[in-house]
Amino acid sequence: MDEERGLAFIANTRGNSLSVVDLLGQGRSTDVSGVGKGPEQVAVDPEAKRVYVTTWYSGSVAVVAY
Repeated sequence: MDEERGLAFIANTRGNSLSVVDLLGQGRSTDVSGVGKGPEQVAVDPEAKRVYVTTWYSGSVAVVAY
């Protein structure tokens, strides 16, 4: 979660995507595909504006800039 910008990041394991929810903008969300198969864990670096997503099936870490 990026509290300063009011953004929540949610791994969608079955959808193979990352949801970005704008908590300050009436809860609008965007799905980001291409994060790998079975995204599972999310870590946020608000200073770098990066989200790190680990995947179960791909065995990788995707880096998403926001």
